[in-house]
Amino acid sequence: MNLSARLGTASNMGDLDTPSVRNNIILGNLALLQVQAAVVSFIAASNPSEPLLAETRDLFRHSRSTGHRHSLRRPRPTPAPVGASKSGFNELMVVASTSMSAACLSAIVLGSFVCFLVVLCRKFGLDPGAVQVFSASKR
Repeated sequence: MNLSARLGTASNMGDLDTPSVRNNIILGNLALLQVQAAVVSFIAASNPSEPLLAETRDLFRHSRSTGHRHSLRRPRPTPAPVGASKSGFNELMVVASTSMSAACLSAIVLGSFVCFLVVLCRKFGLDPGAVQVFSASKR
């Protein structure tokens, strides 16, 4: 939505009428979108959420078995089985690269669609803000 707001403002100011300026604005905004997608997906991939999920799962198991809604007792973590491998740097890199690739791919597809829609609205003299709110609700 930030991309559509930035491009809608540029369209209303008339900055998208000149092809060279339009290309610079669109490429700059798509590059910013790619950086945002890569950073957020890397942070999400490198977040150690497994201990949190294990504690939450154990807490719900305990509360269902005792009938209590909330428990004051903190569940003990279960020890890792002998010979089980722990997640390391290689697994982190696989998860991070996969999530960053997926986020960047979806950002370029959706960002290109938004850019195409704004330029098309400008060509036909429509308000890109009104059209994009409708299209965003349908995605």
